[in-house]
Amino acid sequence: VLAAQLDPIAYPISDKIREEAAGFVEREDYVSAAVVLAGFAKAFPGDPYAAGAAHSAARYFGENLDAAPDMRPQALAAYEYAIDTFPTHPYAEETLYALGKLYGVMGDHARAEFTLTEFLALYPGSPYEARGHLALGYAYLGMSDFDGVVREATWVLDRTVDEDLRADADRKSVVEGRV
Repeated sequence: VLAAQLDPIAYPISDKIREEAAGFVEREDYVSAAVVLAGFAKAFPGDPYAAGAAHSAARYFGENLDAAPDMRPQALAAYEYAIDTFPTHPYAEETLYALGKLYGVMGDHARAEFTLTEFLALYPGSPYEARGHLALGYAYLGMSDFDGVVREATWVLDRTVDEDLRADADRKSVVEGRV
């Protein structure tokens, strides 16, 4: 690592990191790939591959939280780092949505509300828009803001054809007895 920091041309660490991460992904060890990529992005933020590594690390952590729920703090740190350091990367949209959703899953409903509201304002028409409204509804539910729950569930019911999202929104609104 020190050699790469002193002479990145003579020791192209990004190539080695890509190979190592690809090996973990090939073995379906996504958490290890995330650890390697996140470490690289933090150690070499100026490297042209750092932004992609940071957002990929966040994605690998996030997509594997069901299998490794103890990795939530690492996933949260990876999402926050990717968004804070590389906010214009092509994956920033997905990363910001996932960060808001993760805040909600971790019980930080106020941060989930803030982040998801920011996501929806920054990315209208996003492929994640309906999911963002649904996650925002869950944040409102966690804060006992039932009007917010109904508003977000209604948005999903009125504007998406995805049956799974509609069923989830319908369940949420029926549970609250508001729609």
